[in-house]
Amino acid sequence: MTAPCAFCERPAVHAHHVTGRAERDGAYLDRDIVADLCQAHHVAAHVAERRLGREFPAPDDNRIAHRLLRFASHCQRLLDADRPLVLSGAVLAGLVALLVAAAHALRRRGREADE
Repeated sequence: MTAPCAFCERPAVHAHHVTGRAERDGAYLDRDIVADLCQAHHVAAHVAERRLGREFPAPDDNRIAHRLLRFASHCQRLLDADRPLVLSGAVLAGLVALLVAAAHALRRRGREADE
């Protein structure tokens, strides 16, 4: 990996999956939504999500909401560090897919509420 860490200028050694996994050792929820992180910031990201209770979605959690909240947490940490959110083509495509899924879920809920 040759990119710098999203939070500092040290070399990134992890492609951190921002929206996480469905369960420990499970599949990533959004394989393309990654941030290049150094070891220290990768550990810090996991600690932060664990503290927020967002390490893994609970069995009855809304997966889309979980994914959006984890992405928002990542963005907040970037804001707190006064760092930009950099979206490569693959990351942007993954985020667009997540937002479209969220919009469809909201639309379905709206239709169900109208019935």
